[in-house]
Amino acid sequence: MSQYRYFSMNSQPRSFFGQIIAFVVGLAVLAVSFVLGAFILATIFGFIMVVGLIVTVRLWWLKREAVDAYRDDSVLDAEFSVVEDPDSPESIEQRSTR
Repeated sequence: MSQYRYFSMNSQPRSFFGQIIAFVVGLAVLAVSFVLGAFILATIFGFIMVVGLIVTVRLWWLKREAVDAYRDDSVLDAEFSVVEDPDSPESIEQRSTR
């Protein structure tokens, strides 16, 4: 005969009152798990939506700036000087005729 008694989690309560208590506790654990899971899922979806909104607004902002820069009809005022390419055929002809 063994001197230790083992407690198994698979054993059912023996009395009807114990079965009711186990059912109510199991139902409460199930309900709390469901609500907690729903809150975690809602938090994850909310985070994804906020990140998506930030990315969408940023892309819209960059596109708006690019379109505004493209539509800018202001005149560019600058000075320039003509630089000839020494290897171009016209430049070689001018050097040979001198």
